[in-house]
Amino acid sequence: MEVTGHIEAKSDYYDDVFKSGVYNQSARMPLYRQIFSLIEKYESPRVLEIGCGTGDLGKLLVEAGIPYRGFDFSEEGLRISRETCPKGDFRFGDAYDLTMYEPFNYNIIVALEVLEHVDDIKLLGNIPPGVLLIASVPDYDDESHLRLYTDPQKDIINHYTDHLEISEVGVLTRENPQTGEEKHIYFFEGLKRITAGDTRKITTNRLVLKKASEIKPCLSDNNSVNSRKLHLGCGRTILDGWINLDCVKLDGVDVVADLDDCADTPLPFENDYFNEFLASHLIEHIKNPLPFMQELHRVARNNARAVFRLPYGSSDAAFEDPTHVRPYFIHSFGYFSQPFYWRADYGYRGDWAIEKIILSVDKDRHRGRKADEIARDIERYRNVVKEMIVELRAVKPIRTPKRELVVQPKIELALI
Repeated sequence: MEVTGHIEAKSDYYDDVFKSGVYNQSARMPLYRQIFSLIEKYESPRVLEIGCGTGDLGKLLVEAGIPYRGFDFSEEGLRISRETCPKGDFRFGDAYDLTMYEPFNYNIIVALEVLEHVDDIKLLGNIPPGVLLIASVPDYDDESHLRLYTDPQKDIINHYTDHLEISEVGVLTRENPQTGEEKHIYFFEGLKRITAGDTRKITTNRLVLKKASEIKPCLSDNNSVNSRKLHLGCGRTILDGWINLDCVKLDGVDVVADLDDCADTPLPFENDYFNEFLASHLIEHIKNPLPFMQELHRVARNNARAVFRLPYGSSDAAFEDPTHVRPYFIHSFGYFSQPFYWRADYGYRGDWAIEKIILSVDKDRHRGRKADEIARDIERYRNVVKEMIVELRAVKPIRTPKRELVVQPKIELALI
């Protein structure tokens, strides 16, 4: 972690910032909405916010009926907070003052762009064990920042590992309010660990995730049954008319979900919800494909169409990316159907029929050659196929695992 060398700012510095109008509340709303969505996925959340600033997150929570208290040591910030959310409970206090964390009747502490301004380890010591911290930190410098967070693994997960149990870090992109440059805000959840010398009891007011059916997905405006389409692992490719899902909250992402955790955390959609799926260069990154495909089957309507694009297993592209966890071949997708399990039961209960597999090959090398000649090359040599496109159809109810139901996939060659 890079230390800036700046000293910790006093309350009058933040009073001047809020009075000057430099602090842009509207520019921070995407962050507040993201944090609100993290809080809303839990049953009975009760929130304490450190450094409540102008009260915008508090307003979202209070209007949603979520118990909330916020504190700050800037009188000007508190004045704006009370104007922003007259019904909010905003108090004057210092983040180092242990009494500000009492009475102990909350289960979430929020600290948005606070840790970079303070002695972060000292502050974390005030958080009771068992409480969930939801925090955000920026990757850019400022005269009031004591440190920079440029590497999420090293500067957040590793740095706080003795104090917080953090699983992953999300990111939002925005302009630096001072320079106009594109910068990043990292956000994360971390359960406070029991640390040496901390005699406080773990809270009994523990957080529990809502059931998947209770989590409201962010849907597109066009939400008729026949237009319910899910774009899986969308990254920065945002498709209009689709629900765009990714494990990182990038601009345009509607739903954040870890597709490798489908065995334990269902997708936030009802059964038989989607009519179409798209996953481009995603499945080769999935460590647990059977729970993922079973969960996809749960939220699919009967005969729903799913298209997967991915590198072919015998191409360099299948191996050169270190985040790829397994190669896929012509018969790999058969294991996402039920008939393939006529010999063994892996506990998988999804069923996808292969409609078609398209193998993209180099047109300059194979123009004029017969299909069976190209097929022999595919079996014998590497890098004949550039990309594989697999079209699947959801089968409901699932079929019986019988050998006679196994159907050889239809293969097409595309010269590109």
